[in-house]
Amino acid sequence: MFLQASPWFLLAIISTLIAINLRLAVAFFAPFLGCAAIAYFLLGWDVRASWLSGVALSTTSVAVVYAVLLELGLNKTEFGKIILAACFVNDLGTVIALGFIFSPFTTKTLIFVAITILSIIILPIITPKILKKSPEFETKYLLFALFGLGALAIQSGSEVVLPAYLVGMALAGSASKDHYLIRRLRTFTIGFLTPIYFLRADILFPYLRLSRAFCPF
Repeated sequence: MFLQASPWFLLAIISTLIAINLRLAVAFFAPFLGCAAIAYFLLGWDVRASWLSGVALSTTSVAVVYAVLLELGLNKTEFGKIILAACFVNDLGTVIALGFIFSPFTTKTLIFVAITILSIIILPIITPKILKKSPEFETKYLLFALFGLGALAIQSGSEVVLPAYLVGMALAGSASKDHYLIRRLRTFTIGFLTPIYFLRADILFPYLRLSRAFCPF
């Protein structure tokens, strides 16, 4: 099919993809590097605190953006997909940056990376066969894979959500065709996992330390 297309048409597609990817990359690296440089050179923060400020101010909330797009019906439009892709790239860049900057590199890390790469290769092969079974089994299968890789990430000191991003990218072609499965995963994620995530983040937030920052004494 591509051999029958004109060279100018293929060039236009390639240039469009490159332009979109460059904009998505700038959407993460500009605030990440800019905020880190301001914190280090202007505010006098140390290196780790500067990198952390860059990570914190360059990320976004995919869960909130996706919920808004879903409510407005924009998740199926090109505009909504571009916004969601930009949020996805920002969050993926944040997770990778946290992993490289703050996670320890040990033997457990190498085991986690090896198993994750192996899962990304194997899961797209066996998932289409498993998706032919009952919907309940499909959901349990995917959750088992995600929670298993998440447990390995915790043991290695890496970011828990990194396997979810990578597995989601690997299974986007096969799992996205089953709309019933997508609705079940969406309900489980937004209705159960997302509230737990925000509750845990709220519990771990150092309110006392934040209040001292506004107190002169």
